[in-house]
Amino acid sequence: MKTEATRQKSDSTGTLKLYTVYGSAYGLAALVGVLVFLQLSDWPVLLSSLMADVAATLVIFAFSRAYNNSSLYDPYWSLAPLALCLAFFYASEQPFSEQLLPFVVSFTLLNIWGHRLTYNFFRGFSGLATEDFRYAELRRQNGRFYWLVSLFGIHLFPTLLTWASSLPLWALAQAENIAQPWLFWLGALGALGAVAIEATADQQLHDFRQSKPAPTALLETGLWKYSRHPNYFGEISFWWSLLLMAFGAIGFETKSIANTWSALVQFKGAALQQSSFWGGLSLLCGGALCISLLFRFISLGLIEKRMLAKRPAFAERKKRVSAVIPLPRKSSAKL
Repeated sequence: MKTEATRQKSDSTGTLKLYTVYGSAYGLAALVGVLVFLQLSDWPVLLSSLMADVAATLVIFAFSRAYNNSSLYDPYWSLAPLALCLAFFYASEQPFSEQLLPFVVSFTLLNIWGHRLTYNFFRGFSGLATEDFRYAELRRQNGRFYWLVSLFGIHLFPTLLTWASSLPLWALAQAENIAQPWLFWLGALGALGAVAIEATADQQLHDFRQSKPAPTALLETGLWKYSRHPNYFGEISFWWSLLLMAFGAIGFETKSIANTWSALVQFKGAALQQSSFWGGLSLLCGGALCISLLFRFISLGLIEKRMLAKRPAFAERKKRVSAVIPLPRKSSAKL
């Protein structure tokens, strides 16, 4: 049998390896992403940022494949928007004095959101031998085609989502001034509140798991009393809040919104492309909308299918408690 000292040494070695692997993967991914972004400096900013994002993702995928664990990608969701924020403000042609306020506010909020989410991932991640249950299920379903599914479904698709959801940051970087200060600060407060909701929900879930409840027990206190997935409500609200900040910065002028489309299609030195208001509006709003739909109709469906299989009482909870938005519970008498 292992002694306590041997166990502690083994745990320390495993933790060191975990952070070494993740640090190496994300450090190399960041380097590749920066090099690709700078190399494509003549490309439209949004397109070059997407290519850099994809290149960095492929580095993470290579590490996922090497260590046979797609969960190596999971922190990418909370770290990539920080890099995109820096890239967008770096590429902006606006004077730094005009960028300062939107940059400081948006980058601070992203840091709070991203580092908290990354911390929450690592405190619940037991090691490189552990993989998200959803990925394990995909592995079982797809057999030898799993890594193809992992590349497009687990790595590249979420990268596209986070890139699209980060496009309001480009609008913030292009703002000549804060057009609608009340809307900008409403979005900032909303983002901060969303992080607080998500952090509270995650902490309550962590405490519940640490209490070693019965296998069929359900968390029905705190925010979880009013929502089956309050942490997802916080996550979705964060992205919509960034969008509010963007519209607060650029206003609702046709030209300002259409310029977002130009940043995707206009190559430097090429003939001027026609800007598109609806194209720009779709780019700005599409990411938050797609994340909302993905979480509500795909991610939560997978989680709840597993909950119903392990905890039969969850079926009753589904009838009484709102799926995402915290709302008063329905009484049993109304069922």
